[in-house]
Amino acid sequence: MDNKRDSEQFAFVNGKTIRIENTEEERARIAAAKAELDKQLSEGLITGAEYNQKLIELRVPEKEKPRPKKAKKINALIPIVFIIIVAAIPEIIHLNWRFFFQNSLLAEGVPNYSDTMTSTINNEPIQINLEGYSETGTYRGRSIRITYKAYYDITGMVTSVRNYWGFSAYDALVPRDVCMVWGKLVDTYKNHEVDFSQGKRNCKPKINGVDIDDLDASVVKGKFGNDMLALHEFSNNHLIPSTSEIKNQILGLNKNDIVRITGYLVSVDYDGIWLSSSMSRSDYGDHACEVFYVTKIEK
Repeated sequence: MDNKRDSEQFAFVNGKTIRIENTEEERARIAAAKAELDKQLSEGLITGAEYNQKLIELRVPEKEKPRPKKAKKINALIPIVFIIIVAAIPEIIHLNWRFFFQNSLLAEGVPNYSDTMTSTINNEPIQINLEGYSETGTYRGRSIRITYKAYYDITGMVTSVRNYWGFSAYDALVPRDVCMVWGKLVDTYKNHEVDFSQGKRNCKPKINGVDIDDLDASVVKGKFGNDMLALHEFSNNHLIPSTSEIKNQILGLNKNDIVRITGYLVSVDYDGIWLSSSMSRSDYGDHACEVFYVTKIEK
């Protein structure tokens, strides 16, 4: 029993008391190490606190000692990261050509009336229909065929904008939609009698916070359509910039800006999509937006 008790020791480790059973060989090792600690303490090489701590560590078996947390290995993540990068390369290339503006369209010979007539915010936009003017070229790295349907000149107040930063050809061609009002509807808008919400490629008037449904005949043909709302005095414009400078100007437009924009209403066949502009301000709903190739902006 005495030998058993001699071989049993106890230590306080990680908040709990553990029993330590040492072999004679282990006890001899501990005794030698303790003698060295005693010597270091007597020579002032270690403090009493350090002595006690080292003595505790000396008596605790290796398997009971707290081990430092191993750093997380990242080797296992390398293949995953590599796969993600490789998969993203096509999209990175696709995104890249969007930001480096390239346009071979010149609109050579297409009539331009910007120096001979000027739209005003009080009147309908100027539209001069054209026939027989089309062009094939490249736009932001992809082939395009554009038909110039009408010269177009609009001055109005911006009521809302929406940017498109996706990877689709549509987003590359038309990076921003701008909703504008003119005529009597400017005062209606400024007096907060009507507002506008910019949805996915559409703009809808709102009265008392409620979108006006284009299927509501009482709105389109009744009181609001003829008087207060004047549906023919607002439009949602899908703006196609003709240059990088024009693109920056388009992205710089803000709500309530008064701006004059000139260019062409167009139809385009571009990288698998086909868009064609409305030719009337009195239509409403789907396909009523102006697809507008912008050549000049004045604020």
